[in-house]
Amino acid sequence: MNTENLLADFQPGGIIPFVFYKSPLLVQFSTLARFIIAAHGRRQMNTENLLADFLTQEEAAAQLKVSKRTLDRWRALSEGPPITKVGRRAFYRRASVQRWLAAQEQTESASSI
Repeated sequence: MNTENLLADFQPGGIIPFVFYKSPLLVQFSTLARFIIAAHGRRQMNTENLLADFLTQEEAAAQLKVSKRTLDRWRALSEGPPITKVGRRAFYRRASVQRWLAAQEQTESASSI
C-alpha cells in the first residue's frame, strides 16, 4: 500500500486512513502526526534550535580549556558553572558560563607572583 497516495487524497475533515502498513493494529504515529499537521496547514515545532544556547559537557570543557573530569569535580564540589540537567546529561548555558567565568576574575598582588 502506497502511503503517498493515501496522504495526497486526504482532505481536511475527511476520514483519516489508519492502515498505513500491513496490520491495522500497527499505526505509524509519526507518519500520522505529520499527515494531520500537513493537512491542517500547521507547522511542526522546530526542536533543532531548542538547545542552541547550551553547551554540552565536552563543548564547555573545550571552551574553558579544562578536562571533562575537571567539570565533573567542580560540579561535585559546587564550584563550577551552573548546569541544566536533561535526563542524565548536563548542559551549560553559554551566558551562565560567561558570568561564572567573569566571577572568577581576581586581581593579583605583586607578592603572590
